[in-house]
Amino acid sequence: MILNKPDACLLPLHTPFPYIGHMSHPERELADARTALREHLGSWEFAFANAGGCHSGAEHPAHVATHERTAQLTARVEAARQAFEAA
Repeated sequence: MILNKPDACLLPLHTPFPYIGHMSHPERELADARTALREHLGSWEFAFANAGGCHSGAEHPAHVATHERTAQLTARVEAARQAFEAA
């Protein structure tokens, strides 16, 4: 058994839902919003924008767009969750 194969342990960020054809529109929108947020939170862009340490780059002007994108995706998930619960 070869353990040093890098592709052997990589999993896709998003595995399609097996019942996607049976989901309602609000449920599908919630799943898509959560997937987009999860992929963003797992990106290098997000990691660099939220770096820790005494001289972190979290407040650097270059990361403003990343923080805005995080806020937009979080708001999208919340709106989709509310729409799903109301349906």
